[in-house]
Amino acid sequence: MNILKIFSRNKKATWDDITLEKFYQLNGLGNDPNIYDVIDIVYGIKSREIPVSDLYKYSVGFLNKECPRRSIKSHYTLNGVKYNANFDITKITTAQFVDFRNYSINGAKIEDVLSVCLIPEGHSYNDGYDIIKLKVDCLQMPITDAQTISFFFINQLFVLLESIQSSLLRNMEEIPETQQLMDQFKDLDLPSSILSQFC
Repeated sequence: MNILKIFSRNKKATWDDITLEKFYQLNGLGNDPNIYDVIDIVYGIKSREIPVSDLYKYSVGFLNKECPRRSIKSHYTLNGVKYNANFDITKITTAQFVDFRNYSINGAKIEDVLSVCLIPEGHSYNDGYDIIKLKVDCLQMPITDAQTISFFFINQLFVLLESIQSSLLRNMEEIPETQQLMDQFKDLDLPSSILSQFC
């Protein structure tokens, strides 16, 4: 008997069973997906080949609910590799910030954001490990964790950018010659311009 069928009989799928890769596949189905295609992705089966009387066992109703957010962890294990999570935005390296900014300009995917936050144990950022492998590993992360990490990191970056902008404005107010430049800078919503790349 197929192990996937045993799994699906004993446990209904939840958002925690949807990997980032499956999430992309589900999104690729469009706004009015065929239920068979949805079941195939969620359960990893060929639903058109099972008896109609067994279809009720493959519930996908959870997809109509919002994907829940989870608690942030200090590390994540993906494909047997332990990754430390770097969420202290004040301690990210310039390389991490530049990579994050480049990803945001080029239409970042969730695995891009994750690759800035997750670092294999025993390594420093982008030093001695394959970032492409990390992104591929991230595709196997539950969407609940991937979404939580991405939103948390982006929110932390947003707060940091607001703080930097406020600090620069305070410093500029002390120099009379910079009044015109300061007025232009106040109108620039730097945090929102970066955040808009992800929303």
